[in-house]
Amino acid sequence: MAFCILKDSENYMAEVAEGLPWGMRQPLADEYFQIRKRAGYREANLFLTELKEVAAGVKFALAQDDDALVKKADQCADNVKRFITLTGGSEEDALLYALDYSVNVMKITPPDAEKHGNYGALMRLACPKWWRRALRKQHARGLEKLEIQTGRVSKRAGIYSSNDTVARRREQKTRNTRILDSVKAVNNEGQEYTLTELSALNVSNPAIRRMELMTRIAGFEEVANEWGMVGEFYTLTAPSKFHARLSKSGGENPKYKGYTPTETQAFLSNQWAKIRAAWNRAGVEPFGFRVVEPHHDGTPHWHLLLFMPPQHVLFARAIMSRYALEVDGTEAGAVKQRFKAVAIDKKRGSAAGYIAKYIAKAIDGFGVDYDLFGVDAAKASERIEAWASTWGIRQFQQIGGPSVTVWRELRRLEGEQDSKLLEAARVAADEGNWAEYCRLNWGGGVSLLREVVEGFGQYGDEKAEPVLGVYDNFAGVGVVTRIYTWEIGRGLADTEKERSGEAAPPWSTVNNCTAYDDTKAELQRLEEVKRLQNQAYREYQKQKAAGEDYDGGFMEFYEQFIYERGCQND
Repeated sequence: MAFCILKDSENYMAEVAEGLPWGMRQPLADEYFQIRKRAGYREANLFLTELKEVAAGVKFALAQDDDALVKKADQCADNVKRFITLTGGSEEDALLYALDYSVNVMKITPPDAEKHGNYGALMRLACPKWWRRALRKQHARGLEKLEIQTGRVSKRAGIYSSNDTVARRREQKTRNTRILDSVKAVNNEGQEYTLTELSALNVSNPAIRRMELMTRIAGFEEVANEWGMVGEFYTLTAPSKFHARLSKSGGENPKYKGYTPTETQAFLSNQWAKIRAAWNRAGVEPFGFRVVEPHHDGTPHWHLLLFMPPQHVLFARAIMSRYALEVDGTEAGAVKQRFKAVAIDKKRGSAAGYIAKYIAKAIDGFGVDYDLFGVDAAKASERIEAWASTWGIRQFQQIGGPSVTVWRELRRLEGEQDSKLLEAARVAADEGNWAEYCRLNWGGGVSLLREVVEGFGQYGDEKAEPVLGVYDNFAGVGVVTRIYTWEIGRGLADTEKERSGEAAPPWSTVNNCTAYDDTKAELQRLEEVKRLQNQAYREYQKQKAAGEDYDGGFMEFYEQFIYERGCQND
């Protein structure tokens, strides 16, 4: 009898392992035998069943590579086009079939028909590129979830992200760099750059991004001191059931309920929305920054540097503690671990110093030798970036204060401006003086100037209104900052082709220079920009519904969205 149980269990393990990549099969077996030794056959087989359910949720085989995924995306789009043909072109009927196919067959979250309309949703479902993005996300997250559940994401193995995910992200970024290197941008003054050269000049460059964040934090601290405010440093952690591994030993957490980092982030965002609502009702409106970073097992936790009047501190802490402990607040260690508050002591250092190491570790490891677990900071930052990219987690968020998007537009201005407010704000931005910019624009006197455009985009959506410049709302004066018109096209061996008489690669005209999608797409560059904006807008609405707050509106989120995906559109 015992032999039969052993045989059946190992056959079941082999069945589950069959659909996994080769590199995950041995860790699966190791974890299975550890659980069986510790807790018996039943718990070990339940572990296998959970993994089988995870794999079943990814309809595209986890063991397949990216080339196979691209072919599958084409097949999915063709199936939806077939639905359109079979239903005689009826949008409503075709959409019903397509939604059922996306949700029940492919296990993919479909586009929002209420938001995009039947036509917009159907056009997305009939697009191979839409399916490519959806399948890549599903595939990457499905693989990483299995890595987490088999113990391959922890300080014992691959800290923050699995080694396979880090390698995939590294290859992806290398591929994107080759793409950016191969694309030239020429402006209306004849200046020519590769997209790599241009991206190095903005917050896509990790060093620039880090310096800008630190400039803004230091500026916030300066105005907070002027206004008689105090600094608070808070850490918010999710309940035990969200953590796959124990913090001290790195061993399996028996309370873990299978949550992914994305689901944990949604939980923390929901609690944060409750906290903000309670603060707002009481007139507590702190400002500062939030940083999200992973525990060793990939579970996100938050660090918040906030400035507020001293009389608000006790109430702010009480509300934070209340909602930090709202779920499973009586479990062992909850009071100590879930919410930690530290008052910023100016005698011991600046507020910026409290958060600097978290920002550096999350971006490029600059100025940090090793992380908490003794990992080289540069290597840790690479693993954290792969983690954030895989799970779609926004690492940094400004809370309160004036728009950083307007600040960046002001830095584009050249020469003295007629508007006194715009000139003062321009000088502050040009000098990197975030504190002065806050004094001038805390109430939003300077906003973005947008171009009104007509027509529809790739999927039938209304065209986005591109940023043209900045606007003085008091004087009614706008100034254009986007003075260049760019032509973008492939730059590989253009000269040789022109000499030989071959046609050079096609060019497209855009008003600003962003990333380039390395596909064989029939759509031109402008259509791809619209696609990315649509994707960002869906995520923006989703995060707003989850309680996220974006003071600069959609465009601030869009710039952050572009950066956190490494300027990739594939």
